Formats: sequence, structure tokens, C-alpha cells
Amino acid sequence: MKKYTLNQILFAGLFTFMMIGLIMVVKVSGSSVSELESEKKENESEKEQVESKLEEMSESRNELENYLFNLQVELESVNTEISSIENKISEKESAIALNNELLNDAKEDESVQYVSMKKRIQFLYEAGNTDYYEIIFANGSISDNINKAEFMSELIKYDRDMLGKYQDTKDIIVGTEKILKKDMKELKLLKGDLEEKKGRIADKIASSSGEIRKLANKISEAEASKAEYEMIIMEKEQEIIRRREQESISESIRQSEEASRREAEKNNEETTEPPNDEPYVPLDEATEIELLSTIIYCEAGNQPEVGMYAVGSVVINRIKSPNFPNTMIEVLEQPYQFSPVTVSPRFYIALERKEATPACIKVATDILQNGVITGDWLFFRVNDGSKQGTVIGDHVFY
Repeated sequence: MKKYTLNQILFAGLFTFMMIGLIMVVKVSGSSVSELESEKKENESEKEQVESKLEEMSESRNELENYLFNLQVELESVNTEISSIENKISEKESAIALNNELLNDAKEDESVQYVSMKKRIQFLYEAGNTDYYEIIFANGSISDNINKAEFMSELIKYDRDMLGKYQDTKDIIVGTEKILKKDMKELKLLKGDLEEKKGRIADKIASSSGEIRKLANKISEAEASKAEYEMIIMEKEQEIIRRREQESISESIRQSEEASRREAEKNNEETTEPPNDEPYVPLDEATEIELLSTIIYCEAGNQPEVGMYAVGSVVINRIKSPNFPNTMIEVLEQPYQFSPVTVSPRFYIALERKEATPACIKVATDILQNGVITGDWLFFRVNDGSKQGTVIGDHVFY
């Protein structure tokens, strides 16, 4: 295989580092990661305050809605009472009207009876000095005259009884009228009290409904504020992750360049072979086992075997995923995904020199030929505690 010269390697690394530096200057200008984390914590605290107020307002609204419901139940009860009283008032009015009719009838009967009795008394008085004895015994037998006297006595008693009866009836009717009118007055007073109570309840309902509307508006504003904080926090989380990834890439570049420098110095000490300016052989001339074992070596050569399997699984999972290219070369060459490939020349140097260890080759062979996939992850990075996932060795897989 053909090799780069030391100068070419150093120049490529320096050029790559300069390009990453430019990208970082453009994208990372502004707050540092620590400042972003501090701002994020402050935003989270403010969001918690909004959530606390939101919870309080929601509880207040629930209490008001329960209070309003009870007021509406009470108002319905008052309306039912008013309706019942109105029916009773209507019944009393009908009873008073009927009682008045009875009183008028009694008065008419009394008047008729009085006129009849008056005529009879007038007849007796008009007899003047006539001796009742003569009237009774003037003509007819003694028995007839006795009957006449008894009749006159019964007639006078009848008139007296009838007048007494009509007077008693009239007194009863008048007394009943007083009772009905008293009941009517009490019912109207009670209705008035209930109408006032109904008005007070209606005012409370209107006031409570207004308070509920105000709270609903404040809750909507608080929810919008909470959503804004969540958006800001999410954006800062993404920015923190992006900047940490950039820092990780920068560190990988530094380590790769340092390793390349040391390797180049070692080679210069061990051989006097003249430099070869021809480029590396293309990746498509390497086998998949060589490619996979080399990326495992570059990314996890110093990790436990399970970490090597995890890195290899990420590569294969990406090939199978519709969101990534479907060949190993395209997956490995995606920008800023595998830093030893696209950020530094470390991968190419290791591939050229066949630096993959037997352990890395065994893992790559096991994955490609035996289908040993240890997880469904699509990403991994150096574990600095900022990303949730499966931690294996120095990496976190997610």
C-alpha cells in the first residue's frame, strides 16, 4: 500500500484542525458551555416557578368552579322555592276570590231575610192598637186561633234564627278572609326575601364567572410561558451537546495528531526509506472486515471487548437504518460522525499499516459473519455525564 509522507500527514491534520477551528469560532461564539449550563439551570428554576404558579392557579380555578357549581345548585333550589310560593300565592288568591263570592252570597241572603222579616214586623206594628187577643180569637175555633199564635211565634223565632245563622256565616267568611290575606302577605314577604337571595346568588355567580375567566387567561399565559421556557431549555441543551461534541472532536483531533506525530517521528528513527508522496489506496479496496476492525481499533482499541462490540454494532445498525447510508464506506465517511475518518487521518494511517489488533479483527469478524449485534444504538460519544444512554467503558451509547 502507498503511504503519505510525514509532511503531508502533518499538513492534512493542521488543515483539518484549522477548518474545525473556523467552524467552532463561527458556531461557538458567545456563551461558554459552563455559562450555558448556568443559564439553563436558571431557566429551569424560572420554569419551575411558572409551573408552581400554574398549579396554584389551576387549584384556584377548580375551587372556583366547585363554588360556582354549588351556587348554581343553590340558585336552582331558590327558583324552585319561588315557583312553589307563586303557586301557593295563586291558590290563596283563588281562595280569597271564592271567599268573597261566599261573603257576597251571605250578605244577599241576609238582606233578603231581613227584608222579609221587616215586612212581617211592619205588619204587626201597622195593626196599631188592635188587641192581639182579638186578632187571634176573633174568628175561628180556639184550636185554629192557637195554631195561628204558634205559627206567629215560630215565624218570629225562624227570622231570629236565620239572622243569627247568616251573621255567623258572615263572621266565619270574614275571619277566613283575614287568615287568607295574612297568609298572602307572609307568602309575598317570603317571595320577596327569596328574590333578594336569588339576586345575591346571581351576583356571586357573575363575579365567580368573571374570576374564572381571568384565571383561565392567566393560566393560558402561564402555559405559554412554560412552553417558551421548555423551548429555550431544549435549545440550550442541544447547544450544550453540540459544543461538547465539538470539544470532543477537537480533543480527538489533538490526540490523533499527537499520535500521528509520534508515529511519524518513530518511523523516521526506524527507517531511512524515502517518503512517498502518493495518496492512500481508496477505501473500496479494503475488505469490510478490515474497515470495521480498523474503526473499532481507532474508536475502542483501548476499551473492553464489550465496548468494541458496541462500536461495531453502531456501524452495522447505521447501515441497516433508513436514516443513514447503506454501505460501510458511506457510513464511515459521513461528516463529523467518526472523527478518526473525517476529522483526522488516524483511520487511514491505521488501515494502511494494518494496526487493528487481533481482538478487534475477531470482534469485526464475529459481527459481520456471525451477526453478533449487542445493542440497537445508532450513536456513541465519550461519556462526560451530559448524555443519557448505555455506558460501556469510556463511552455512552444511545
